[in-house]
Amino acid sequence: MKIYNKFQLNSFEEFIKKVFFANLVLMSFDFLLYVFFDEPIISYYFNIDRFADFFKAADSLHIAKMWDGFNFYDYNLTNKNIHHVVPPATIFFWAISSYIVKIGISKYVVYFSFFILPFIILYSIRDKFVNNSKYLYLLIFTYPILISIQRGNVATLVFFFLTLSIIYKKKKLFLSIFYFIISVSFKVTPFIFIMQYFKNSKINFIKIFVLILITLLALNTLIVIIDTRIVDTKIYNSLNFFTYLRSYNEAAIENLAGLRYGSSIYMPITTLIKVTNENLFQSFIKLNPYLFNFLLISILLILSIIKNKLHFLNNLFFNEDIRLEFICISFILFMPVTADYYLLLLFIPLILIPFQHFSFQKKICYFLLLLPKEIINTNIFIGKDLPIGAFVNPILLTIILFDILNLINFNKSK
Repeated sequence: MKIYNKFQLNSFEEFIKKVFFANLVLMSFDFLLYVFFDEPIISYYFNIDRFADFFKAADSLHIAKMWDGFNFYDYNLTNKNIHHVVPPATIFFWAISSYIVKIGISKYVVYFSFFILPFIILYSIRDKFVNNSKYLYLLIFTYPILISIQRGNVATLVFFFLTLSIIYKKKKLFLSIFYFIISVSFKVTPFIFIMQYFKNSKINFIKIFVLILITLLALNTLIVIIDTRIVDTKIYNSLNFFTYLRSYNEAAIENLAGLRYGSSIYMPITTLIKVTNENLFQSFIKLNPYLFNFLLISILLILSIIKNKLHFLNNLFFNEDIRLEFICISFILFMPVTADYYLLLLFIPLILIPFQHFSFQKKICYFLLLLPKEIINTNIFIGKDLPIGAFVNPILLTIILFDILNLINFNKSK
C-alpha cells in the first residue's frame, strides 16, 4: 500500500517527472554497459545504424551522398528498391532533403530541422495543450521520442502534423485539414485519423468527402512529379505501390523482422503461432494481415456492444476524447507491422485529453509504454532473441483499448 501511494500519478507534471527518471535510470545503466563492455542492451542509443531510415533512404536516390555504409535499402526484404514501399510524398521529401545537402547544407542540419525541430515547435505551442507543464521538455528523453530521433523515420513528421491537425481542428478547420493531408501523404495509414472530423451529433460527410478528394489530388500530383523524373529514380512505379507494400509486409512477417522493434498485436500472435506449429504458421501468414486485424477489432467492438449496448458507439461519435484515444491506440495496435517510433502517437492523448480522466491503471500502462524494454529479451521464453517489449507493449495497448471499450472497468481518477 505504501508503494502504491508513493507511485500515485495524480498530476501530469508528476507523470512527466517519474517517466523521465525511469528512462534516465535505464539509459544510465545502458551507458555503463557501453563504456565498460561495449555491449549496450538498449542498442538504439549507440547503434551504428542510427539515422538510417533517413540517410540510407535519401542516399538511395543518388542525388547527394547521405550514407557512408552499405545501402541496405537497395536489397531489402522484397528485392525491390525502397521507393516501391513508401508513398510518393516521402520520396519527394527525401529528394528535397538531398538537394538541400547537395547545395552545401550539412546533412545533420537537415536532420535536425526535420526530426528534432518538430518537437521543439510543439513545445513552443504547449499552451494549446489540454495538459501542460513547465517540465514538458523532459518527455524528449522518453523511449518513443529517442527511438524516432535515432531512426529518422518520417513517422516523426506524421506525428507532428497529426498533432497540429487535432490542435487546430476546432478553430482553424482548413489549416487542420491541410496538416492532416500532409501526414497522410507521408504514410497512407494515418488516414484512419479522418475520424477526428466526426463532429458533435452528426457526421459532416460533405467536408470528409472534400477532404478525401483533396488528399487524393495531393498524392496524385506528387506521383506525376516523381514519374516525370524530377526525382532521379527510374524504378518507381506508382501503380504498383500497394502491391509492393503488401509484399514488404508479408516478408517482414514471414521472417519476423517486423517484430524487432514493434508494438502491433499481429506480430506477437504470429510469432507464438510460428514457435508452436510451423505448418499452422505457414497457413496463417497467407491470411491478409489487414483482414485479420479488421476481424479482431470487429470482434472487440461487437463484445463492447453486447456488454454496453450502444454506449461505446455513442461515445465514439459524440465524445471527442474517447474517439481520439481509440484512434491512436488502434492505429498502433492493429497495423501488421508497427515500429516502436509510432508509440509517439501516445503523446496525442497524453497532451490533449484531461489527465484526470485517466484511471490509475491506464496511467501505469502509458508510463510503461514510454520506457525501453530491451533489458529483457524473449530468448528464454520462445527461443527468439527479441525485446520483451514486442510482447509487453501490445498487452499494455490492449489493456488501454479494453478500458476504452468498457470491456474492463477501471476506477477513474478523481
